[in-house]
Amino acid sequence: MDAAEPTPEAWRAVLAALVNPRLRRTLAEIIVEADPELSAPERRDARRILMQSGLLTPAQQLDEAGLRAMLRAHRTENGGARAEGVDRWLRADGRIDTGRSRPMTGSNCSPGSPSG
Repeated sequence: MDAAEPTPEAWRAVLAALVNPRLRRTLAEIIVEADPELSAPERRDARRILMQSGLLTPAQQLDEAGLRAMLRAHRTENGGARAEGVDRWLRADGRIDTGRSRPMTGSNCSPGSPSG
């Protein structure tokens, strides 16, 4: 893996993955399989750090609302810039936006064509 500094877009993808329960569970399983057991003090310290980072609520639960807010903040920080590529179809919470439709233009979009 490249040791270069992750881009804001890369962090957005990480946040979006953490918001998705299926992806989050898969990641947790991979981590549990690979990492050694923690002692009780190590676990408490890790939970404290996760809470300070905004990933956990005071009740020690994943702060999904906080993760979604971080995703929205990323979009706001970019000045509401128009998304490009596949990001055009992602909502602020990282989920696919199925409600958008864009009028098709161009010569391949006539009513009788397969795409029109």
